[in-house]
Amino acid sequence: MSRPLPSLEEQAIRFAEIDSSTYAKYIRRELEIIVRTARQVGLRIEIVNVPDGCAMGAHHEEIIVTPSREGYQSTT
Repeated sequence: MSRPLPSLEEQAIRFAEIDSSTYAKYIRRELEIIVRTARQVGLRIEIVNVPDGCAMGAHHEEIIVTPSREGYQSTT
């Protein structure tokens, strides 16, 4: 039997703890560097959920790197 879900207040507290954690700050800093680099070279980064046809509700994530609008229209 599954446990009852925590209250919204408990979930909000847990989210705030995770969001302010050292790990979250480190990941944010790393992502800022990656996004800044991508923009400098005219690229865009997307993380998308792709449905898997095998099981209802199943999906996986894909990271897609494409030219940014500016990069795509650029002649360099």
